[in-house]
Amino acid sequence: MYCLTRKETEKVAEKIQKMGHSAASYHAGMSAAERERIQKSFVLDKTQIICATIAFGMGIDKSNVRWVIHYNLPKNIEGYYQEIGRAGRDSAPAEALLFYTYADYEMMKRFFVDSSQQDVQLGKLDRMKEYAEGVICRRKILLNSFDETYAKSCGNCDVCEDPYPTRNGTAITKKALEVLQTMDAEGAVNQDDVVRVLRNVSDAVNFASWHFYLAQMKNLGLIRVDFSQDAALHITEAGQEVLAGKREVRLVTLNDFMERQEQAKKVARSAGRSGSKKKKEYYKNPLFEKLRQVRLEIAQENSLAAYMVFSDATLLEMANEKPSNKQEMLAISGVGEVKWERYGERFLAAFRNVI
Repeated sequence: MYCLTRKETEKVAEKIQKMGHSAASYHAGMSAAERERIQKSFVLDKTQIICATIAFGMGIDKSNVRWVIHYNLPKNIEGYYQEIGRAGRDSAPAEALLFYTYADYEMMKRFFVDSSQQDVQLGKLDRMKEYAEGVICRRKILLNSFDETYAKSCGNCDVCEDPYPTRNGTAITKKALEVLQTMDAEGAVNQDDVVRVLRNVSDAVNFASWHFYLAQMKNLGLIRVDFSQDAALHITEAGQEVLAGKREVRLVTLNDFMERQEQAKKVARSAGRSGSKKKKEYYKNPLFEKLRQVRLEIAQENSLAAYMVFSDATLLEMANEKPSNKQEMLAISGVGEVKWERYGERFLAAFRNVI
């Protein structure tokens, strides 16, 4: 779990510990020896949850991370993309969860006040905010941010699972791109400049809505942000297709976005009053947890990281297939002759004790 400040890592870790989970905090204010101890404990699966600043994670070889949680808004998309990439390296299911409040955004802005690259950092923070408030497939937003295209929706993110209603926004998009094209020919322009001109030529759309629409155009890959030019906006090849009438654009209105946010707040308040919280079991098969315990015992006996015994993906396949002999164990992905000889009988014994 990534937190914004050192104090927050300690506070959150303490809360998690009181809930009965194995957790530790990690930040640059600790001694090198203490940081090394915590890292080793995490890699060996002795500590299950790390609450850390961005000082944590670089160079840590751990493939079976199931969750990456951001307790606060990250400062840019590049860092966020790298951090969530530390989950699921063993190809078993993994999830990323981002908590975001506007207060995070305002706090991050204050961090950059005295920076020599203030404009660039604020521009990147704005793009991170637009990701957090995004209304299209989040995988598309991430890849478009790196000038890569992804035609289909991922089907896995929160937006894909509960899509926003969209309307034909081709005319609005063309108007914005036409203004940007004219201004861009005269020199680098930022979003505020574009919105001011758009308000003059089309006062039917208010300031907030234009900013919301332009954020969607960036997330859709129609406009790119050039941070080498103080976050100047430029039309992409996909945007040129819209201008040429070769591409339709669907947009979410600001009213529909705000209505969804209000509904979410009502649901949260209702759940808080009733105290009814559904606990999500990530792995439905109870054998998986039993196998994880066996793996942890073997890893500790041999001073190994748990994933070096078997990956989570292998354990999950075992839990589903329930092998009862050597032949069936060798049919499990990730179980070879060497690992069968070292660990096979221990895992078969676990099945016999459960079934």
